[in-house]
Amino acid sequence: MRAGWFREKAVEALKKGRSAKTEGDYKEARYQYLAAADFLAQAAANSDDPKLQATWAGQSKELLKTARALPKENAPKKETRPAHPQPDSAPAEDEDGKKPDFTLTKQPTVGFDDIVGLEDLKKRIRWRVIEPIKYPEAVEKYKRPRGDRIILMGPPGCGKTMFAKAIAAELEMPFFEVHGSAIYSKWVGESQKNVAQLFSQIFSESKAVVFMDEMDGILAKRGSSSTVANKVVNEFLSFVDGMRTEEGTYIYIGASNRPWDIDDAMASRFGGFIYVPLPDAPALEEMIRRHLRDVPCEPDLDISGAAKRLEGFSGRDLTIRFFPALTERAFRESTETGSSPPVTSGDLEAAVRKMGKPLLSEKDLKRFLKYTGEDLAGD
Repeated sequence: MRAGWFREKAVEALKKGRSAKTEGDYKEARYQYLAAADFLAQAAANSDDPKLQATWAGQSKELLKTARALPKENAPKKETRPAHPQPDSAPAEDEDGKKPDFTLTKQPTVGFDDIVGLEDLKKRIRWRVIEPIKYPEAVEKYKRPRGDRIILMGPPGCGKTMFAKAIAAELEMPFFEVHGSAIYSKWVGESQKNVAQLFSQIFSESKAVVFMDEMDGILAKRGSSSTVANKVVNEFLSFVDGMRTEEGTYIYIGASNRPWDIDDAMASRFGGFIYVPLPDAPALEEMIRRHLRDVPCEPDLDISGAAKRLEGFSGRDLTIRFFPALTERAFRESTETGSSPPVTSGDLEAAVRKMGKPLLSEKDLKRFLKYTGEDLAGD
C-alpha cells in the first residue's frame, strides 16, 4: 500500500516539474524532478514486486539525470514561485492558494453514541484515555498511565477515525488530523520542516488531540524506507517525546491497518495497541436499521438475517456499496414515476448477493489477533 502511495506522489511531483520546465522555471522544475526521483526510490524500496522495484529504481535514476541536466538559472522573464518557508516562517501556499491544513477549525461533533456497537471497546477507551485526562489527581495517586498515547489498529473502514473524533469531542479539544500528504508533499524535500510546522500549531493550543491516520505509511520502520522517511520518523520522535514537557494537555492517537510496519521506537512510545474489530452481526443490523430509518420499506424485512450474512464487511463497505445497492431499484422507480415505492425483500436479497465475499481474509484477521496478543482481550 505504501509503495502505491509513494508512486502517486512521484507522478504528482513529475507533473509539476514538467509544468515548471515548460514555463522556464528551471529551479522549481529541478526541485520537483528530484522530489519525484526520491518518491520513486521510496516506492521501489517498499514494493514486494521485483519487476516494479527494478522499473521504479531505473526511473528514479533517469529523473535524477534529468534534474541535474536542467539549466541552473531560470529563463528570462519567467515568474518563479515563492521560496519555501524556513521552519520559523508561515507555511507557503500551494498552487490553489491554500495553506497546509493540519487541523479542523472546530471540534468534532461525532460522539460515542454515533458509533454503532463496540460497547466494550467504548468503555475501554474511556478508561484508557478519557478518564485519566479528566481525573489527573487519581492518576497520580494510583500511579496509572496517563493514557495520552494510543494506537488504534484494525481492518480498514472499522471506525478508527470516528473513535479519535469522539475522544476529542468528549474532552472538548481541538482535533489535529495528520495525513501523509501534508507531511511529504507540501514541501517535498523539506518534510522535517513540515513536522515542525505541525507541532508549532499543536503547541499553540493549550490542549489538543493529534490524530495520525495511516500511521504505518508515515512512520514506517527505519531502514525499510528512504532517508527522507527515516528523518521524518526521527523528527516525530523528538516532538512526541517533548509533548509531555509542554504545559498543555495533548493526546496523540495513531491509526493503522498495518501496525507491524510502524517504526518500533515510535510504537514503544505508546501504551500499546487497541484493536478496533469489524462490526459483528448485531452492529451491522443496527447500521442497516439506522440507514433505513424514514426510508419507505416493506414490513417484516429480514434485516437480522441479512446482517448475519454480511459479517466480515466493515461499516465503510456498507456505506459505499451495500446501502446504494439496497435502495437503487426503489430510487430509480421513484424518479421515473414520481411515486414512493418501498424497499422490498427482493432488494435486500439482491444487495446482499451483490456484496460477494469480504476482501479481508480469515488469515488477515488472525494476523491482527497474533500481533496484539493479550491486548485484544482488554484490560
